[in-house]
Amino acid sequence: MVDESGNLATPFAMGSGHFNPKRAADPGLVYDASYNDYFLYTCRFGETKKLNITNNCPKSFPESFELNYPSIQIHRLNYTRTIRRTVTNVGRRRSVYKFSAFSPKEFSITATPDILKFKDVGQKRKFIITVTANRGQILTNHGQDDYYFGWYAWTHEHTVVRSPVAVSFI
Repeated sequence: MVDESGNLATPFAMGSGHFNPKRAADPGLVYDASYNDYFLYTCRFGETKKLNITNNCPKSFPESFELNYPSIQIHRLNYTRTIRRTVTNVGRRRSVYKFSAFSPKEFSITATPDILKFKDVGQKRKFIITVTANRGQILTNHGQDDYYFGWYAWTHEHTVVRSPVAVSFI
């Protein structure tokens, strides 16, 4: 698959995959983010004026990867980055989700905890994703804007909640 320029397409061009209406109706887990979360996210990129938002941005705001969003992009990773996420169970009661991940040899992805247990619908669980650079595997001639792609997933029976991860290195 190629992008609009004819180059090999990356997940930036393809997104997270194909939309499946049946599965979207029962996603299992969701990543909630409030208006304020998105407001601070737009402040980071100076987009509030373009969006006609009248609130004033604070002097400091969270890093963009701190938005409670399924996908993760880490620009210029040096060693290790920890990212906090919260999911809400909108699937079955008494469900247990297990962590899995795929990453290229240049970095690894882990989660703490690696099992999320839910007793009720609407229950929230926090977890930490740790992305670690495997310095010995990174090409010395890589560009700071060259991205490597992986993913992590939470799985319960037939429900898979998959999140893409994009990483570039210093």
